[in-house]
Amino acid sequence: MTVDHAAATTVRREPSPLLTAHRSHGHPPTAARVTTDSSAPTLARKPSRERVFAAVISHHGRHGYAPTVRELAAATDLGVSTVAYHLDGLVAAGRLTRRPGLVRTLVPAPAAVRSA
Repeated sequence: MTVDHAAATTVRREPSPLLTAHRSHGHPPTAARVTTDSSAPTLARKPSRERVFAAVISHHGRHGYAPTVRELAAATDLGVSTVAYHLDGLVAAGRLTRRPGLVRTLVPAPAAVRSA
């Protein structure tokens, strides 16, 4: 059996210009960027975010210091990256505070503890 390679055609799709820009510049294209407004005091309350917040308050009350992200992931049955995402949201909403560059610095904001 002989294969005629000239007759065989291969369809090749060119990558999207947005995808190419993403690869070449190291950041997502402008159309796909999502910005968060950290000045917004209220963000949507998600059930999993509330579980993370409750676990931080509980751990802080029992031990006197903040839990690690891995401890929170184990306590809430969520992934580590999901917990980190929710912690960032809670900090942006002003419900938790943290000191950059240090570990175990999550502290519930006083107003957030009263409203929880």
